[in-house]
Amino acid sequence: MRVRDVMSRDVEHCLPSANLSEAAMVMWRHDCGIVPIVDGERRVKGVITDRDICMAVATRHQRPEEVPVAHVISGQVHTVREDADLRAALDLMKRQQIRRLPVTDERGMLIGMLSLSDLIRHVGTTRRVTNGELAAHDVLEGLRHIVRKRALEEAALAS
Repeated sequence: MRVRDVMSRDVEHCLPSANLSEAAMVMWRHDCGIVPIVDGERRVKGVITDRDICMAVATRHQRPEEVPVAHVISGQVHTVREDADLRAALDLMKRQQIRRLPVTDERGMLIGMLSLSDLIRHVGTTRRVTNGELAAHDVLEGLRHIVRKRALEEAALAS
């Protein structure tokens, strides 16, 4: 099964010039916690999360409408192609400790998002899947890896 078979297609985005309030309103309207940031040709330049917005507002002491998302997003963004295998996408999520990936076409343009929730909704329900599809335990192991690794890193920072 490929990413295009399970990804969410109705994805709103923002330009780098949008401000934090505009990005937050996209999240509110679409009940999501992440918004892809794209250039004028819909090429992914980054993502902004609800956490990014909260931390920026708390630490910059500026009103959200005064802060462009370009000042908050990280320079490193991970994407997945629509024709990628789901297992490869899950492996990328595990390695990078991320729960959501922008999906791009062959030209690098945004066409959707893939989340762990998308994977969970579309996995096989048996422990053994013979046609290469993901099983529920594959996604659970991916989530467990992401959560465990972050918890270990946070514990190391706290000590």
